[in-house]
Amino acid sequence: MLDKRIEKCSISDLPFTEEYENCTFIECNLSKQDLSERKFIDCHFEDCDLSNATLHNTAFRNIVFENCKMMGLFIEQCNPFGLELHVDHCSLDYTSFHGVQLSDSTFNSCSMIDADLTNADLSDCVFDDCDLTGAHFEHTNCKNTDFHTSVNILLDPENNRLKGAKFALSGLPGLLTKYDIDII
Repeated sequence: MLDKRIEKCSISDLPFTEEYENCTFIECNLSKQDLSERKFIDCHFEDCDLSNATLHNTAFRNIVFENCKMMGLFIEQCNPFGLELHVDHCSLDYTSFHGVQLSDSTFNSCSMIDADLTNADLSDCVFDDCDLTGAHFEHTNCKNTDFHTSVNILLDPENNRLKGAKFALSGLPGLLTKYDIDII
């Protein structure tokens, strides 16, 4: 499917196709739906619910998600080739990015509560004004990643790659938590 505007649908309303290119999805309910093996290329999702969708080998290439609910997804099940996400004002709570290559992706004003970012490559990503409460970072590549406007970051510098990463001074306590020191 090419250059289509799809509004207020569920997956059963969509004509079955394996590939959507340059399509816009508006107010679609794809929650708990099986999106496996589908390809989304240069697509835009706006005000959609993709929570708990199955993403086995789903391709997301240069995708924009805006004001979407994307809770409980397993992004690591996606096709890794060309995976690039630009996420704006979305809820990604409880979503797993375990081992995912996401370099150059952007997250703007997102809730990422209890997200799993273990072993992910977040190099050169931007997390602008994101809430990372309980987000799990371990062996995560955060080289040149910009966290300076995000909040509630708890990240161990000894177990993550942080060269060139940007943090606000107010984020310093989250980098030193394991040392059990008081920052005044």
